[in-house]
Amino acid sequence: MNKSVFASLLIAAANASLKIGVVSDPHFNTAYSAYSSASNCVSKQFSGEILAPIGRYGCDPSEDMIDYMFTKFSDSFGAVDVILVPGDSVAHKIAASAVGDDPDYAHYEAVKANLAATFAKFKEYFPTTMILPTFGNNDGRYHDEAIDESLKQDYYSFVYDLWFNQLPGNANLPNRSEINSTLLAAGYYRADITPQVTLLSINSMYVDAEATETHDGEADIISNWFPYQLQLARAEGRKVLIMDHVYAGASGKNEVMWVEDANTQYFKNLRDYHDVVIIEVVGHEHYSDLRYHSSNNVAGLPDPAVKFDFHNILVSPGVTPYDGSNPGVTYFELDANLIPLGLRMEFLDLNTTLGKSSVLYEDLTWNTVDFANDWGLTQLDATSLATFRKRLEDNGEDYTNNYLVAKLGFNYNIPAEFT
Repeated sequence: MNKSVFASLLIAAANASLKIGVVSDPHFNTAYSAYSSASNCVSKQFSGEILAPIGRYGCDPSEDMIDYMFTKFSDSFGAVDVILVPGDSVAHKIAASAVGDDPDYAHYEAVKANLAATFAKFKEYFPTTMILPTFGNNDGRYHDEAIDESLKQDYYSFVYDLWFNQLPGNANLPNRSEINSTLLAAGYYRADITPQVTLLSINSMYVDAEATETHDGEADIISNWFPYQLQLARAEGRKVLIMDHVYAGASGKNEVMWVEDANTQYFKNLRDYHDVVIIEVVGHEHYSDLRYHSSNNVAGLPDPAVKFDFHNILVSPGVTPYDGSNPGVTYFELDANLIPLGLRMEFLDLNTTLGKSSVLYEDLTWNTVDFANDWGLTQLDATSLATFRKRLEDNGEDYTNNYLVAKLGFNYNIPAEFT
């Protein structure tokens, strides 16, 4: 081989990156009405509230909003290697509100139809991209519950076909038979994105502190599988991305979201194998956030001999404006050393669409958050997040408040948008 060509290949390898998109909490409302209100998002009669042609705060996205968000994703981030979908693909209030509230299975069938509609959109806009989803607390028959035991085979078979047969970008995943086996067992799986990077997709519905239904040992199956996969990754020289929806640890409301035993076991494994974890990618909150934790004072576990930072986690912004934030999508990269960096988010300024009879894509206003250029946060490892936190504290309340507003998708220079 020519020396100059070989040198070019070495340089290209050194600069190689894995491009990762995140589309969290799409909550596609297939029946959204522009004439609706936040209390009735599907009403076809004029509610008296301001007209909202593609979506309103307090409601899930219309088809137009999904189309516009997916178009913006491609326009801003280009072609990516993989899109992670950390759950809640189904609109709110489609699942039955409590166990036993679906005697005729109408909610169950509606959930499956909504899942199919959402992933038809992914297929339409990202036909050749690897797309790796997980389950959210609105994606099953009952809200906040894993699928009931009597429907496991039907539900997980349906989802496997939807995610791994009908999405063309997943056709060449190397371990599809293993994915099929674990997904049908309890909705979890390992996907090898590259020979060096593995995704562990955890179905956290089996350990959700809000759940009430009894299951058949699925939580234990996942709990045993997780440390085994971390150990195997370390032995084989791979690094791991972790994805789930309702995540371990405390929420933005300072509520622990997993049952206690599962939460403790997760953090023990995460801390023991922190060297193989690239980052955790989660959803559920709808509000974006970046967090990390010291190795000390973790879930009642003994402190290690040497203190370090770990548990770097990206709480992804939701596409839905259901809780009052602007709709957002996310992008980051892994460099040649598998360090996560280059975090960017694109938010639709929903305020600018309200009161109009219709809105075209080219008329939309977007708020871009480039964490490196705007906030000096280049890398997303735990040590970098700790440094960033210190800078927020040192730069004062106004700086911190501006950051908080930006990561909700609003322009902090326009107070009327978010006050």
